[in-house]
Amino acid sequence: MSRSRIVLTALTAALLALPALADEVTPHYINVPGTDTKLKVYGFVQGYAEYYANQNEFWNGALVDNDTSHNNAQTYPDQQFMMTARTSRFGFATITPTAGLGDVTTKVELDFAMYHGVSSLSPWLQPRIRHAVLGIGNWTIGYTWSNWVDLDTGGETVDWVGPVGQAGFDTPRFTQFRYTLPIDKNNSLAISLEDNNNQGTFYAGTPVASKGNTVVADSNAQPDVKYPNLVVAYTYSDKWGHAALRGLMQNYGAYDANGLAGTQRTNAWAGAVQFSGSINIGKDSLVGSVYTGKGLGAYGADNGYDELINAGANKVDFTQSTGWQVGYTHVWTNAVRSNIVISGLSYGTDAKIADNYTSGGVTADTTNSGDVKNAYSGFLNTFIKVAKNCEVGVEYGYESLTTFGSQGVTKSDGSLSSKNAENKVQLSVTATF
Repeated sequence: MSRSRIVLTALTAALLALPALADEVTPHYINVPGTDTKLKVYGFVQGYAEYYANQNEFWNGALVDNDTSHNNAQTYPDQQFMMTARTSRFGFATITPTAGLGDVTTKVELDFAMYHGVSSLSPWLQPRIRHAVLGIGNWTIGYTWSNWVDLDTGGETVDWVGPVGQAGFDTPRFTQFRYTLPIDKNNSLAISLEDNNNQGTFYAGTPVASKGNTVVADSNAQPDVKYPNLVVAYTYSDKWGHAALRGLMQNYGAYDANGLAGTQRTNAWAGAVQFSGSINIGKDSLVGSVYTGKGLGAYGADNGYDELINAGANKVDFTQSTGWQVGYTHVWTNAVRSNIVISGLSYGTDAKIADNYTSGGVTADTTNSGDVKNAYSGFLNTFIKVAKNCEVGVEYGYESLTTFGSQGVTKSDGSLSSKNAENKVQLSVTATF
């Protein structure tokens, strides 16, 4: 029996032996003296552990260290165990009734999962804002989940990042102005203008539509942000579940003052669509989503393979990507539930931007390109309530990817391959307050 199976079997046996008690605690609001405002403080403390087998630098490498490269597994050995409490979070929320605007709500939530740009400071000294949002009637204003993300269709995982094919896989939150129109008791329409953080870059040379072309990245180019992103979401819901259709438009722009192509600007729009839904099957549920579009950036996998290029003559191009995920939840008892989640992500053409160019230098995109062609993930887990405010989760996960080039992945032994894969067992213990 493999080492990962032994660990999974032992953890599952231990969890199934734990007592299952009462329902989860829901934090209550308290009145703020001298005001009409109600306040609640909430959050959870979580211990999170992962055991990696085979390759360990993959999509979820952010929790192992600060290197999230999924094409390079050479930094560490094939097996690795890690623990963290950085996924713990806390926040507060308020409700203030008004005569003309309805309830005015606020929410501020933080965690400690700083994994981009961490240098000499401990992550514990760098709390990360998850939400800072204001609600006024049907308006949502501030930093919170994107209107592009259907929160009711995400497959439940212990894995901190989740399935690779879900929308907003890496960064699903944006600063925004959103208006939700409740058409009737079953139908609603939400329209949002969201922060455009796309980084436009000029590239001189021939677009890399076929292998062997050379592109030069212009380090003088700056983002030229003229317009916010637009997301429109229609949702139908009833006792059986819900169905939703979303549309996304993003604007990419770059300004080149004194670079390779002289002083010029470029600007283009990229669109995407998403269908998602859920079905209630007794106490069980089936959820899923699929999206496709060009230049998705942070609204997709945000792996740098779908950005803007300029081919010297103001020609803009984007990479097409498609992601999907399906999850099924089975409720065994009021205290025990299990999930199976599968997902996939694919790119229709090789990335137009090489991912490892030197700033202002030259990169040849040869047949050994490391750009991701497709990726898949699967998770099997069980969550057990061991007290009314404490839950334990255990999960087995498998992830794989294939690159366009035959030598796009550096394996842990230094060899090259077009494929990378990993097995992992994950454990979480979460106490809410």
